[in-house]
Amino acid sequence: MSSFYSLGDVVLLNFPFSDLRKSKIRPAVILHNGTNNDYVVAKISSSEALNDSDLPISDWNEAGLITMSVVRMDKLITVNQSAIKGLIGNLKSADLKRLKDKFQFVYKKLIE
Repeated sequence: MSSFYSLGDVVLLNFPFSDLRKSKIRPAVILHNGTNNDYVVAKISSSEALNDSDLPISDWNEAGLITMSVVRMDKLITVNQSAIKGLIGNLKSADLKRLKDKFQFVYKKLIE
């Protein structure tokens, strides 16, 4: 398997709204690269944090984002590499550690 993207990479893609009727080109962060060039990604939003599953990105500019942003850890999708429009940056080490911690916090109920 040829993998172009890695954990913490910030990419652009057509991210669907939860009703699946529309989508919007927006940034997302790679959480997992799976088989058949599929990736699990989390939505990135320029809106403020709404709940405790949102992760503000400290080094948003260095991650390739144009404004302060949050990772919506409750907005995950699986996309094929062909749906990704390109790499715009990556999370720096402190944000990546916080991303991993937030993932465990949000999804720990699944493994308890």
